[in-house]
Amino acid sequence: MAVLQERMLSPLFRSRCLVRMTPAAALMLTLAGGCLNGTAISRDPPVLLAPGTVPTLLPSAPQGDHDLAISFDHWWVRYNDPVLIILISSADAGNLDIAAAQARLEQAQSQVRGARGALLPQLTGSVGATKDIGASQSFVTPYGGKTIYTGGLSASWEIDPFGGNRAGLRAAKADAQSSVATLQATRLTVIGDIARAYVDARTVKKRWDVANASLASERDTLEITRWRMQAGLVGGIDVAQAEALTAQTAATLQPLELSLRQDLNRLAVLTGQAPGSVDALMRTDSPIPNALPGVSTLIPLDIVRRRPDVAAAEATVLAETARIGVERAKLYPSFSLSGTLNGTATGFVGLADSLIASIGGTISQTLFDGGQTRAAIRAQQAKTRASLADYRATLLKALEEADNDYAAVKADTAQLALQRQAEAAARTAAIYQRSQYSTGLIDFTRLLDAERTLLSASDSRVVNEGAIAEAQVSLIQALGGDAPAKPEPGRPYHDR
Repeated sequence: MAVLQERMLSPLFRSRCLVRMTPAAALMLTLAGGCLNGTAISRDPPVLLAPGTVPTLLPSAPQGDHDLAISFDHWWVRYNDPVLIILISSADAGNLDIAAAQARLEQAQSQVRGARGALLPQLTGSVGATKDIGASQSFVTPYGGKTIYTGGLSASWEIDPFGGNRAGLRAAKADAQSSVATLQATRLTVIGDIARAYVDARTVKKRWDVANASLASERDTLEITRWRMQAGLVGGIDVAQAEALTAQTAATLQPLELSLRQDLNRLAVLTGQAPGSVDALMRTDSPIPNALPGVSTLIPLDIVRRRPDVAAAEATVLAETARIGVERAKLYPSFSLSGTLNGTATGFVGLADSLIASIGGTISQTLFDGGQTRAAIRAQQAKTRASLADYRATLLKALEEADNDYAAVKADTAQLALQRQAEAAARTAAIYQRSQYSTGLIDFTRLLDAERTLLSASDSRVVNEGAIAEAQVSLIQALGGDAPAKPEPGRPYHDR
């Protein structure tokens, strides 16, 4: 077993083995070697391999498609929609979730600096002065008293032969890496939410336009029906049916207006503003964002590696594994060096001559703690295994979302072509039926069915256009958006 574990720690052995393994098995083998001392996994990050059995995605990049990820950079700009660009730019500056994630990143970066400082010697200096006052003197008239000056310098350094502090530094760096990825994931989520809310708002507005146009046509039909009834050509039943159809269509406008109000409020909050703040911006009439060219093609599965939530989960595994080393180091003695330099004199000139130096060292070892240290190690190992399970779950979720969203884009795109054909046929039929009803060739029931079919077909087509745009946004989000493949801890997000 020891020989096998030693071979697991060999980069060459690991690289040859991981090519044939699933991500879970590869990472577990790497973790098995790292758990020996809590350090190996942090030096060699786990290799992420995606299975080649995902139905609608390729296992690797086709020839010439290796730069496909570049097309995701600022992908929302490619819609050529000024309002969408303004909304996302406002979110970068005002969204509170992004601001909180940025603050947590700064906290993690400060903790890295603190962990690095623990490896260095600590130096403390002091100076002081005292005044002797006799029975006949006071602070007001201190004549005849003597002033004593003191100065000192002390230094201490905790030697780290068993790597506890170094493991703590690695854990802090991994935490900072996770915070960078979490910030990117937060921003990706916010941008995706804005894009979907914007698409939904435009879709709702187009559905309102369709319903309103249908309502205008139905009101014309109602007038024709009333005229025919006055002429004695039809009975009151036709007028009642026309009035019912008109009222039903008018009733669909209110839920659409409510949905639009909710979308506008959602956009305002996502950009860090109060509800109603984006109403003026959204008064401009714009189409539903068109599908981006190239995104609906087969996308290499390894782009999923760019997802910031996968990177955050991976960094968490590294941090928790490094903390095993922090806890394990407590089993061994701790070594520290200390030194002091002190002096006392009646004047500053003589203070330097009176300095006395001392130096010493300390070795301390916990002799009995009731098993607390080993319990802490086992607890940290269990926490590491939990983070590994979370990592695997995040990876599987990423693959699931990418495959589902890609399949949704394909299905919705194919469906849209059929819906456009159905709408064109329904419009033609409605025109013929309206003309024939005006001349008395058909009864009102056939015209009623034609009007309802046209409204349903037009509404379904608009809904499907919005669904394609939303599915494409979700696909881009599932593939990591414009997040860099390797987040850099310690580097401000806005400078990347």
